[in-house]
Parts: sequence; C-alpha cells; structure tokens
Amino acid sequence: MKDAKGHGSDARGAHSGGVQDIGHPVYNTAQKVRGYTNARTPLNADYNSAGGMLRQRMGNMSKEDHKAAGDAHIASAMQMDAQHRNLVSSAMGKLGMESPGPLISGIVSTKFSDSDKDQLRSLAHGASDHRSAAFAHYAASGMRLPTARARYQGLKG
Repeated sequence: MKDAKGHGSDARGAHSGGVQDIGHPVYNTAQKVRGYTNARTPLNADYNSAGGMLRQRMGNMSKEDHKAAGDAHIASAMQMDAQHRNLVSSAMGKLGMESPGPLISGIVSTKFSDSDKDQLRSLAHGASDHRSAAFAHYAASGMRLPTARARYQGLKG
C-alpha cells in the first residue's frame, strides 16, 4: 500500500525482506513541517515530526512493525560503526608510528588515504542516518523519547 506521493512499504519499499534501504524516498523526501522554515525529512526533523512523517508515509505498518524496523536500523548502525572502527584501526596501522595529527570527526585523520577517508565518511554518515531512521520509527510506533533512548541503549549494549 502506498500513499498519494508513492511512499509505502510494499515489496519494493524501504523495508522489504527485512532490509532497510536508507536511501529510499520514504526517508529522504522533504516536506514542510510546522515550526521549520525549510522542508524536512524523517532523517533531519525532530523526534515527533519524524514519527508523524513515517506514520503518514508508511500507513500500513503496525506499531510493532515500526519498533522492529527501528531495531533493525539500530543493528545496521552498529554494524556500520564496527566497520568504521575496523577501518580506522587498519588506516592507523598504515601510518605506522607516524602521529595521525589532529583528529577529525568521521574521517579521523587527514593523513589517511583518500579512499580510506571516503569510506570512513560514508560509514559515519550511514550509521548516523540509520540511527535517525530508527528513532523516527520509534516515534511512529508511539514510543516516548525517553523509552526510545532506553531501548537504543539496551540494543547498543
């Protein structure tokens, strides 16, 4: 089932077969949201607004479906964080005894190779987007923010 803008979670949707496509339009289509000057997506709106957008766009998902989707996005974020840590360790090993210099968010060091920096940047952005999508799904399920934070911490370990 899709809404008027073509969003939905059918077989070709954002959550087909348990796979979360963070690039799906349901997460990336901007719309005007009350309280904001510019249009927002579920990935960059506040908690309640993001949940409302997903409820509107994925009307055929139950509360439990939204909770499960949120948990799956957290698992994807944790996997990407682990890949990021492994790549940082590998890139640091390539530097040998050389100091990495000032630490930079996402890419960690300007001394890493361009391909390593591109991969690190992609992993950092992807993990962040998955966490944003997870919290949007938690909000769509009707979960209050403190409960969603506690659930995230419990899954994160």
